[in-house]
Amino acid sequence: MRKLSLHFFMISAFCMTICATAAHAASRASDYGNMPDPVGYDTENPLFFEGSGDILSRTTVDYGNSILAARQRFSVGLAGRFSLNGEINLQNDFDGPLDGVSYTGIGGAYRVRDDSIVTDFLAGVKFGGHAATPEYEDVVYSVGARMGKQWSWLTIAATLQSSWIFHDTHGLAYIDLSPEVYMRVFSSWRLGAYGMLRKATNPDLDAEAMGGKVAAIYGRTMYVGFAQYEFSHSELRFGGRINILF
Repeated sequence: MRKLSLHFFMISAFCMTICATAAHAASRASDYGNMPDPVGYDTENPLFFEGSGDILSRTTVDYGNSILAARQRFSVGLAGRFSLNGEINLQNDFDGPLDGVSYTGIGGAYRVRDDSIVTDFLAGVKFGGHAATPEYEDVVYSVGARMGKQWSWLTIAATLQSSWIFHDTHGLAYIDLSPEVYMRVFSSWRLGAYGMLRKATNPDLDAEAMGGKVAAIYGRTMYVGFAQYEFSHSELRFGGRINILF
């Protein structure tokens, strides 16, 4: 528990440092605040929500601990308040047998409020594939909430999500807390920092991670580079993503 608290403190301090840097950058971002709808097409914004009829494609490739993974996610906005998504993750394990599909998933979000404090309700289900880890992760159900506040140059958000695996001998539940700070530094450039704290009923699956990203936006397309370190398994992952909003 002491180790978990220390890592949570480090994640929080990391995000607070980025937030302080953002305050210093506000004056340099003033030109962006004068642009119309500065967050409308910003698909890396942690509070981004698809408009009615919008389709968002997210293609991600990352590498870490001898595993190369590729994910494709599509989401569509409905009626301005709902969003549905589907995702598949493929991977190649250079040092082991975990090649193939690790999971597929479907989910949705409902925007409860979009005024001063943005609030979303989230729900989803993931189906484990041949390369699922752990191997008994056949079906994972999850519900959660995402809350935050955004300005023309800064977004601060956090997601709290609970997940369950119903298995005869390996039943499992865990809770994830994921804070994020995201800055629109210039008209085309973004910086972000995020953390993740997981507490599971099986202590071996507790996890703490922190990461950062840099992104460039050109119209409805975003190019993202990121790196993340997970403390419990000493795992560094890095990669890139392309977001296209149709």
